[in-house]
Amino acid sequence: MTKQPLATTLSTKLVEQFNIKATDAEIILGSFGATAQSIAELDADFKKITTDSQKEVTEGVSKKAKELRLKYVKIRTGADKIHKTIKADVLLRSKAIDGAKNLFLLQLSEKEAPLMEVEKHFENIERERIEKVREKRTAQLNKIGLSEFAGIDVGEMSDEAWDIFFGGQKASHENKIAEEKKREADEKEALRLAEVKRKEDEIENERIKKENEKLQKEREIAEKKRLALEEKSQKDREKLQKEKDAIEKNARMEREAREKADKEAEALAFQKSEEIKEKAVKESVAKANQKYIDWLTKHNLKPSDVGEGKDFFLITNGNTFTLCKRVDSITI
Repeated sequence: MTKQPLATTLSTKLVEQFNIKATDAEIILGSFGATAQSIAELDADFKKITTDSQKEVTEGVSKKAKELRLKYVKIRTGADKIHKTIKADVLLRSKAIDGAKNLFLLQLSEKEAPLMEVEKHFENIERERIEKVREKRTAQLNKIGLSEFAGIDVGEMSDEAWDIFFGGQKASHENKIAEEKKREADEKEALRLAEVKRKEDEIENERIKKENEKLQKEREIAEKKRLALEEKSQKDREKLQKEKDAIEKNARMEREAREKADKEAEALAFQKSEEIKEKAVKESVAKANQKYIDWLTKHNLKPSDVGEGKDFFLITNGNTFTLCKRVDSITI
């Protein structure tokens, strides 16, 4: 394989940096031969794009810069794969390979960086424009007492959208100011009316106070007259009450005497009636007992011959008594 100028330069750097033999450096770099060849093949395009971009960055130049950068990315990815494959041989070779890869990556980064700058030229211009618009619009919002809104990037708004948005915010802000002025005017008017009402209330309260004092004096005079009449009426009522109490006392004493006499007569009559009832009951019981004894005698029996555990016993139904004789009994 014919050595490329880039390969010769990298071989020298590997020998100096890792203190390896030139033959080892050539072997290592030989593994990256395709990478070196690809980089060399793109050098002309790289020089042309960087030269053109220094004159003027056009859409075409920006597009070519992106395409070339992506080719370098593909080469870099391929170099990384080669690096992973050959690094497994030995530690020393691995370090040398790392160095070779880093040298290539450095070469690629040096080429990608200016290409990226060319590629992002219009994006950077647009970003700067948006930032300036954002600062200008933020300043406009600050003038009316507003700050940036969460979730709203005023820099990225179109001019039409911004005019609508800012017009609405400005109108809202002006309405708030007008409302605040009206509120302050209403408060002043309310305070003025309150002061007028306070003075009117003071005059009215003074009038009411004097009227109340006049009425109080009239009530005191009327109260004195009423108390005098009440005192006279009270004395008359007390006199009448004493006369009434005396009449009622005499009547009550007469009534109590009659009631006492009536109760004594009633008690005597009740006592005689109870004595007559008791005598009648005793006579009735004696008569019934004698009739029972005579009935038992008719059957040649005495009261002691009849009862529980005796041969004879009674069954009663109201005032009727039936004499029964126990014939026999058995326990089963």
